[in-house]
Amino acid sequence: MKKGEISLYNPISQNIKILKKIKPDALYTFPSALALIAKSVIKERIYEIQPKLIFTTGETVNQHHRKLIQKAFNVDINDIYGSTEFGRLAFECNQHEGLHILPDCILEFLKDGETVNFEEEGEIVITGLYNYVMPLIRYKIGDMGVPINERCNCGRNFPLIEKVIGRVDDYLVLPNGTTISPRNINVLENVPGILQYQTIQEKLDRFVVKVVKGAGFGEESINQIKEIIKAGCLGENVTVDVKIVDKIPKEGTGKLRTVISKVKKPQIVR
Repeated sequence: MKKGEISLYNPISQNIKILKKIKPDALYTFPSALALIAKSVIKERIYEIQPKLIFTTGETVNQHHRKLIQKAFNVDINDIYGSTEFGRLAFECNQHEGLHILPDCILEFLKDGETVNFEEEGEIVITGLYNYVMPLIRYKIGDMGVPINERCNCGRNFPLIEKVIGRVDDYLVLPNGTTISPRNINVLENVPGILQYQTIQEKLDRFVVKVVKGAGFGEESINQIKEIIKAGCLGENVTVDVKIVDKIPKEGTGKLRTVISKVKKPQIVR
């Protein structure tokens, strides 16, 4: 199988050029990033990119993105739900009747410590069954989800999640008007000493990063944060302020939004 990679740090035009050359049979990417490519594919009437399969992960897929991507590539999305700690947890089949929970983990949906009823929203708590070095038992990853008591028409007997709530980050608009995926800058997990973080785009050219620091956090960590965000902004002249805080408030869903933009976005990405 022919493989290739595109980078979020590339201009959309460059990624389209790469995809034209690779002519991939399958795409595996963030939905927000692919939606931006899809927008250009439709606008420029590009027909050379014809994947047979599209897998999205890392973010919640909204209906606008789903329809936009399907229109651009004439292929349904198969969404995959996972996390850094556990890898893939659930997947969407071609029937699109929910996310099938994989059998090598246990997902519980809790509210006030009790299991919710089917079709009720609950906090997702996970126990992995394959990590023998560092088992994670009833581990909270900050997502909310809705379990359903249905059997998918595909015939699989795996339990189903109707939807996962969370991971909804904001698109970013740069000073030159370019719209980029939040994933361009949402890559701070490997900076030393960060326990939690939230990046807020206050203005077109100003970002504030709130950090709950841990052991190992220092001036070098601050410099890395600034470098990563400036690189993600594709060389645009932006300022980045890092603020140390004791706590970062969560959304009403219980999810910590890692990227928030207060800048008005174009209609295409709403």
